[in-house]
Amino acid sequence: MSDKTKWRPKEVNPLTRSAFRRQVWLEIYLPLALGLAAVVGAAWGLWGTGMATSRAWADASTILLILPVLAAGLIPLIVFAALSVGIILLIRRLPEATRRLQSIFYRVQWSVRRGTDVAVQPWLMGDSVRAAGRAGIRILLSIFQRRKGS
Repeated sequence: MSDKTKWRPKEVNPLTRSAFRRQVWLEIYLPLALGLAAVVGAAWGLWGTGMATSRAWADASTILLILPVLAAGLIPLIVFAALSVGIILLIRRLPEATRRLQSIFYRVQWSVRRGTDVAVQPWLMGDSVRAAGRAGIRILLSIFQRRKGS
């Protein structure tokens, strides 16, 4: 083995070590002790009041079984509440944003129509001149044609 794999710090920083121990105490041992104290207190309270029947123990155990489920159900409740608030805020701000977007698209539509009208105008003029010439010729021919009834 090389010396790099055996490397360890020679001194431990006392500030970080004490902060780590405090964090472990607050996040692991304290909640465990409080939970254990709550269970022992509930058992002692049931036993000391003379309600140490099987029904009382069943009720207490049911409550203790329901508590984690309620805690786990609190997370989706908070998520759904946050989504609801977000949707409400979105609904309040959406009309103004869509109005602005609609205005932008109207401007784009107007520019595109104007550009296409300018681009197509020579072909339309030629077609309209030809159509007018044909209509004029038909009118002139209809004037000089004999009518069947006359």
